[in-house]
Amino acid sequence: MANLAELEMRVAALEDIESIKQLKYRYFRHLDSLNWQGVIDCFADDAVIDYEPGIRMEGKEDIRKHVKDKLLEHIGVHQGHHPEIEITSQTTATGKWELFVYHYLPVMKKGFRLGGFYDDEYVKTRGKWQIRKSRMTLIFFEMWDREPLKRM
Repeated sequence: MANLAELEMRVAALEDIESIKQLKYRYFRHLDSLNWQGVIDCFADDAVIDYEPGIRMEGKEDIRKHVKDKLLEHIGVHQGHHPEIEITSQTTATGKWELFVYHYLPVMKKGFRLGGFYDDEYVKTRGKWQIRKSRMTLIFFEMWDREPLKRM
């Protein structure tokens, strides 16, 4: 039977895992609502993003510039599924996620969807989890012509 200290450690690990899941969900929500400051707040100061094909960003300001420039004209939905989170220390963790994205580009009158996998590293600073590294490996990408979205 587990002693009190072991139970406390297990509960703390579960709380950290849940906090990391919420962090990733928050990141997706901020992307889709075009909340750039919310996106940036999800990242550590020294964060690195490496997305296929050939997109690399280093540091919060580089992330802010590139994410805003690339998504300003998009209407999109990002979905992260099947998280596998491993707490590697009291202040570090890794995570794997499956990704599905749908975007509509009004200026180009095109739609696209993609699927991939995220491999992330997280850091806990001042009691708050943030993304330190994020690598997305693309599985598929489809793009097609489409008419503008009709608002309901």
